[in-house]
Amino acid sequence: MGDGAELRALSAVFGERLAGLPVVANKSQLGHSLGASSVLELMIAVEGMQEGVVLPTLNHVADPTLPKAFISPRPSPTSTGSRC
Repeated sequence: MGDGAELRALSAVFGERLAGLPVVANKSQLGHSLGASSVLELMIAVEGMQEGVVLPTLNHVADPTLPKAFISPRPSPTSTGSRC
């Protein structure tokens, strides 16, 4: 339920552009580490941006009722290849 709510919120902000934006959820790799998970996800996301890599989201199952987003099961280079 949380993933769907987050995708709907992103879709409300970005509209159809969401389909081309990388969306990453590292909780599938980190587990539930309570309040620390947000800090860990931020650090990992920043590292991915610095390296020009879209980080993977493990165990994602696409839901056709939710907005489309670029969610990768494995690391991939950013579309521009640029770094922050």
